[in-house]
Amino acid sequence: MFGQNGWRFEGRSFPTISELVNHQHLSGEPVTTKSQTILKNAILREQWQLRNDDIALEQKIGNVGPLLNVWLIVFV
Repeated sequence: MFGQNGWRFEGRSFPTISELVNHQHLSGEPVTTKSQTILKNAILREQWQLRNDDIALEQKIGNVGPLLNVWLIVFV
């Protein structure tokens, strides 16, 4: 969840999602008190997978149902 000070599950906030996930993984702390879920195995991004910074949303070109938008993208 994004709050005033950044991304967090419970407790401390982090400026990026990557920092939040890295902290949870390295600390071994439960993600939430209720779930007691602990991040044990990182799933790394494959070399062929795009990073968010690799693309820019150019123009919204449609919708697929009420929750999914279709965008024209540009590789940057």
